[in-house]
Amino acid sequence: RQIVKDAIQLDFNEQAIVNELSLGKLHFEELLSKSNIEVGTLLMVLTGLEVNKVIRKLPGNFYELLPN
Repeated sequence: RQIVKDAIQLDFNEQAIVNELSLGKLHFEELLSKSNIEVGTLLMVLTGLEVNKVIRKLPGNFYELLPN
């Protein structure tokens, strides 16, 4: 039995974070620096991506993409 995930539409900030994480896990501070997104906005974007099961938070405040 195959499980198919629903496709979700990413906004500009979400796509920027996914692009950064496509190369591997990153710390929150690295995402903040590389994305040029404000702290509050970045926290909101990361939370949304976690809820939609696109990324996961790792110990030590690192984030990574979840496999498809």
